[in-house]
Amino acid sequence: MKAGFWIYSAAMIFFIHAAQIYPQDRFFFSEYDLLLKRMEENASTESRFYLDTVRQQQIETSWTYPELPPDFYTHQIPELNYAPMEQAQLRRAYSHYENAVLLIENMKKDLIRMDKKIRSVRSDIWWKVIDETDSLMRQRHRIKMKYSTDLARTAGKSIEILEGIQNTKVRSSRAFINLYYQSLRMHAIYEAVMFNYDSAFYSLQKYKINENSDLEWPYHYLLSICYRYKFRLAQKNTRIYEKELLELRKMKNLHKKLAVSLKYGIESEEYNLIKNKIRLEELGSPRRIED
Repeated sequence: MKAGFWIYSAAMIFFIHAAQIYPQDRFFFSEYDLLLKRMEENASTESRFYLDTVRQQQIETSWTYPELPPDFYTHQIPELNYAPMEQAQLRRAYSHYENAVLLIENMKKDLIRMDKKIRSVRSDIWWKVIDETDSLMRQRHRIKMKYSTDLARTAGKSIEILEGIQNTKVRSSRAFINLYYQSLRMHAIYEAVMFNYDSAFYSLQKYKINENSDLEWPYHYLLSICYRYKFRLAQKNTRIYEKELLELRKMKNLHKKLAVSLKYGIESEEYNLIKNKIRLEELGSPRRIED
């Protein structure tokens, strides 16, 4: 694992690039202190911040393939003995989730088809190869963005329905929780693919109620990207106080370190590389815009 963490992670899962969003949240210090305390408490051992291979694979699968069934099937709903309205709400939410799964399957097929077209471009004139390849690449990007829009909207509908259920017994059931978390992951991923980082950040904040979220490196990875965009936009706003810039930078870097520590371990070369890079960054002014 010699490649840098960001290149590796982006290629493996999200294919996300940089943008900017406006800093509107005011809870940074408390969250930073809490996460930093947890990290320091476990600095002497990798048991918490470097999980076993099986658990790592489970976490990465849940984020890399958000269309996998969330341990929830339609035939299970009658066994829950909920009121008809609550059963109907769960069925509707799961129906939207199933629609999203079909969209992902179709997207994969269409992208594979486009990849084959791109690889098959042939011409004796070199510039024609470049032009046709470029045209097909743009077409592929449009297809991906169209599907991502539909996926984010469909996952959002599932989340909206689930959040409308008030019955505490239903909300604490495995059927509800698994579907809710899976929908939040899907929504955050595809909003991020479209560079809608405000919306992705909002879903990730909801996902925090998952007691295992602290152990999921893709969760911290996406959060660090969202904070990075908030930070980059805030740097260009002269009305933002330096204290707020420092808060955003701290959260960006903290989640980056958490992601790397969970993925590779705190004794790894990757973690030391990121830690040293962050240390150098934090020696400078938060208003300095990095390339």
